[in-house]
Amino acid sequence: MNLILFIVGILVFALAFWISRQLQSGSPKRSTSGRSSQSSVNQNSFQPLSPQQRLEMEALVRQGKKIEAIKQVRQFTGLGLKEARDFIEDLEQNPNAALSPQPSRAISPEVAQEVEALIANNQLITAVKVIRSHTGWGLKEAKEYLDRIQSQSNDK
Repeated sequence: MNLILFIVGILVFALAFWISRQLQSGSPKRSTSGRSSQSSVNQNSFQPLSPQQRLEMEALVRQGKKIEAIKQVRQFTGLGLKEARDFIEDLEQNPNAALSPQPSRAISPEVAQEVEALIANNQLITAVKVIRSHTGWGLKEAKEYLDRIQSQSNDK
């Protein structure tokens, strides 16, 4: 009986250690639907839609395939879900909408200072909320920004 408890304890410890390492290193993204991840898209830089891509989005919207159109906009541009969805909804309501989706607002110096203060107080979740509320960014973009700020402050 003691041997079984010892083995179970070791397995639990190993699993906890593995999970903590995955969380620290940023585990690779897994697709739950079996499709490959879109790792070829540079999510950190905005790429405007080409005229051909714009026509494809218009066709998908006319066919009622909004979800597919949103996925394509995200893949083509590197924008977050909210920005892509907003663009497709605008396109649906007004076909003469902006030629390409626009990236979110930038962080103002005041917000950056507030975020840095929250990071210093180890209030990371609140910092992400502040970033998202002031920029309209998605969770991923806000977290990436927070990680960059943290790494810059650690380099100092």
